[in-house]
Amino acid sequence: MSEPLVLLPGMLSDQLCFEHQIGHLGDLSEVSVVLLTEQDSRSAMADHVLSVAPERFALAGISMGAWVAQEVAVRAPERVSKAALLDTWASPISEETKALFREHVELASNGGFDEIVSLAGERAFSPAGQKDQTLMAIHRSMALRVGVDAYLRQMRAMLDPTDWRPYLGLIRCPTLVVHARQDVIFSLAEHQGIAEAIAGSALAIVEDSGHASTMEQPQAVTALLRVWLEYF
Repeated sequence: MSEPLVLLPGMLSDQLCFEHQIGHLGDLSEVSVVLLTEQDSRSAMADHVLSVAPERFALAGISMGAWVAQEVAVRAPERVSKAALLDTWASPISEETKALFREHVELASNGGFDEIVSLAGERAFSPAGQKDQTLMAIHRSMALRVGVDAYLRQMRAMLDPTDWRPYLGLIRCPTLVVHARQDVIFSLAEHQGIAEAIAGSALAIVEDSGHASTMEQPQAVTALLRVWLEYF
């Protein structure tokens, strides 16, 4: 078997966002999920991952999880054997996005968490995915399970103004960067920039998927991760 695989979920997500990957990669690697729900900064999230992960491991994250994975890979190159960064970012968030985040924090803090969960579902999937009531219900149940307190901590973490792009060149392990074609949150250009900054990395595009590609196109993502685990 390959080295252990550690998976990092995104905002308002837990192990359910990796259900297909967990179920279909176990023949290649021992798979575990590290939740990022108790910390309110990126560095604290990275500390947590490094405190519970195996001595050496492959690391894959989606969205906020991949944002954290970048720091883990830079801080512990002797432990991270390879990295997969899905549907994520490295650029500093814009002032417009910061203002939106603060509005959402205010809404969630004042009884509007249910509305936040609905907004998150709409942004997570492509128009076709949003019509899949089962998929939307699964995402909603997951977000509600994560809860408002964890959401507020995650939002505080993501208000970090650091431009991570200058640090990407310090990632030396074999790296796969994955963009979902219909991701309305992070652009193809953002992923191209990440891939260009990491020497020897590969960029893959998942078609017919919005931001939550591990859930909307699980077979495609799992297939990419199998290739990454076996051949990178």
